[in-house]
Amino acid sequence: MTEGNLEENRRNTSLTIARGKTLSQNNLIESLLALGYSQSAYAGESCTYKREGSTIRLWYEASEYMIEYFDDEIDGIIEKCGQTSTHRESIVLAKVVGKIEAREKRGKINPLLFPLFSSWSGIFLSSEFLENKDALKV
Repeated sequence: MTEGNLEENRRNTSLTIARGKTLSQNNLIESLLALGYSQSAYAGESCTYKREGSTIRLWYEASEYMIEYFDDEIDGIIEKCGQTSTHRESIVLAKVVGKIEAREKRGKINPLLFPLFSSWSGIFLSSEFLENKDALKV
């Protein structure tokens, strides 16, 4: 593996967030989604984030990170773990292994099963998320 490939792999599997760096909230959220994070309305769910005005809150395992913005510049990074808060100059987020693959598989169903589902007289209440949901309608 050459150094170029190693650097490209590092860019694709991690994100460095540094105080003073210019990175819009939308670009940060796009990067988080690419790493496997998902938006959450519930505080504390690991590998999730929530936008709250000029702050983006991230949760990973037992820590919460608050990324504070001033315009498009990262103004502060605070790590909260339990009752302790620590100001950080930077953090590195790694790709969430397993979560992305599960999200890509969600909503896919083997087309060979469609005739079986079509023969059911019941209602498929949760079919709205399915990729080929039109094939399920009777």
